[in-house]
Amino acid sequence: MYYVIIAFSLLASTILSVLILKKKNNKVLSMLSAFCVNVLILVLATWRAYSMDDEARIFGFGYII
Repeated sequence: MYYVIIAFSLLASTILSVLILKKKNNKVLSMLSAFCVNVLILVLATWRAYSMDDEARIFGFGYII
């Protein structure tokens, strides 16, 4: 499941980065947007996985993987 989330994050950030690079022709803005999309997707997925796992709530964050 975690590999799917990471692959989706990579795919979404790559697509957004290429679209912004073609439209704005600004490499820094393109890389910054890819980074922000990656962070947002991975943080939300981690929070969701943590909130669904009862064992992680009891023993802590390091045990969800």
